[in-house]
Amino acid sequence: MGNVRPPLRPFDFEKLAVSTVAVGLTAAKYAPASGAPAGLARVSVETNTIRWRADGADPDTTTGNLYTANTTFDLDSPGAIKRFKAIRVSADATIHVTYYRTQPGP
Repeated sequence: MGNVRPPLRPFDFEKLAVSTVAVGLTAAKYAPASGAPAGLARVSVETNTIRWRADGADPDTTTGNLYTANTTFDLDSPGAIKRFKAIRVSADATIHVTYYRTQPGP
C-alpha cells in the first residue's frame, strides 16, 4: 500500500494581501503556541496572479510557481508551509489559507 494520510481537520484560517514584496504565511496561525502545527495548508488564490516558492527563496514576477485567480493548491508539509512565500505578478492579489492538522484518534 502507498502512503495513507491520517484524517485532517481545519483549525485556522487567514486572508493575505500579496503585493510587490514577497510575503510568507503567519507563524502564529500555522504553528500556534498550543496544539500541533499545521501538516497541510490549502491556499486559494482569490484575485489576480501570484508566483510562489516553498524552498525559502523569494519569488519574483518571473520566477516561482505561477497560479492565477480561482485556483487552489496544497502545501503538504510543515517545512513547505514555513518556507512558503508569494508575490504578485502584475496587480495586488489576495490569497485565503486554511490550515489543517492531524485529527486525533478515537
